[in-house]
Amino acid sequence: MKRLISLGVAALFAACAHDLSLMKKEETLNAYRSAIRWSAFEQASAFRSDRAPHRRTSPNLKDIHVTGYEILAERENKTQQTLLQTVAIRYYRTGDLIEKTTMDEQDWRYDPEREKWMLHSALPHFE
Repeated sequence: MKRLISLGVAALFAACAHDLSLMKKEETLNAYRSAIRWSAFEQASAFRSDRAPHRRTSPNLKDIHVTGYEILAERENKTQQTLLQTVAIRYYRTGDLIEKTTMDEQDWRYDPEREKWMLHSALPHFE
């Protein structure tokens, strides 16, 4: 009987850990989307892993105003705790007022040591 109870408790803790990882993923993705959506690129860069590549972006990101952020595709590997997202980001530059779209391929991975999801790809590229 004790063994059965122990197995039940262990299964419950495993389910809670999985739910916590899922909650952290949604919280992280929402916070990153908000940072990009509000053109807060310094805040968005805080989600990047130390190993993420640096893409040369526009020298003046202060000119960029994001008008839309749409997730087009998601490919998740729950076993490896990775998520690939394809996102269309609509934006314009101050003084230009022509709306453009950039496609952003995001590589998200869960870091068990830090207990958080990290972006392993560069920030979006704006022309």
